[in-house]
Amino acid sequence: MKDYKVYYYENLKAVSKELKLIKRGKGWNKPKNHPLMRRVYVRNDIERKNLIYYKIWGNNYIYMNSFQRALSLGFYESAEFSPLIGIIFNKEQVCRGYVMKHTDECSINIKIRSFLSLNKPRMGYRLIDMAVDDVRMYGNKPCIIDIEKVMPEEEYPISKHYLLLLISKWVTIKLIS
Repeated sequence: MKDYKVYYYENLKAVSKELKLIKRGKGWNKPKNHPLMRRVYVRNDIERKNLIYYKIWGNNYIYMNSFQRALSLGFYESAEFSPLIGIIFNKEQVCRGYVMKHTDECSINIKIRSFLSLNKPRMGYRLIDMAVDDVRMYGNKPCIIDIEKVMPEEEYPISKHYLLLLISKWVTIKLIS
């Protein structure tokens, strides 16, 4: 298994003034222990001269266990997950999130082509909530952000027709807005 840097939730809380909230998940306004509560923060890491993103969720986040299981199986070791550099744990060793390097926007053509090729099962698991906008560029290769929602493949089969429907919906929204 790839060695990821371990970040401790309590240490991140101590430097919270250096973190800027940039996105709140669906459960952001719920109580702290709500199973959907998650947030994304950004920090400008002076040493690396790079933006670092922290996705942090509650103690009982609904996808926490499947994320850890997929991680232990090597699900995230392929190139499309290259920006993943660390895992966040609390002092009780409960997984509270992950850390990623900055990624860049990519063209609509790359997004659509990559969405189909990247949305495939690996190690018996698959991403279950991947959106076209989750495809970005890291270096010169397409990658995926928003990576924690994984389930065993047999519990969550996805057809190519369904993926094409998601792309069609995304393109329509982009054209309208």
